[in-house]
Amino acid sequence: MAIKLQLGSSTYALKVDPKEATELHYGCPVEGRWNICLCDVCQRQIEEDEEMWFVSEMNEVLCEECFEEFIEWKYPHFLHKIHLIG
Repeated sequence: MAIKLQLGSSTYALKVDPKEATELHYGCPVEGRWNICLCDVCQRQIEEDEEMWFVSEMNEVLCEECFEEFIEWKYPHFLHKIHLIG
C-alpha cells in the first residue's frame, strides 16, 4: 500500500512497491511483469522486491538510498519520519 509523506504545503513523496508503480505508470513496461523502474538519480534498476519513492517537486522516482540522501539535504527534519515508515 502506498504511503504518502507530506514534505511541504504542496510537496509530497509517495512510497510505492513495483506493482503500485506499474499501476501509476512509472517505469518502462515489460511484457508479463511489473514495469522496470530506474532511480532517476543513480540510474540503478529498482528490483522487484524493493520499494521506491516518487517525489512530486522533482517529478522523479528515487531508490531508498537516494531518497534518504535527498531528505538529508533538503528536509533534514523529516529523517525521523522516514525511519518510522521504513
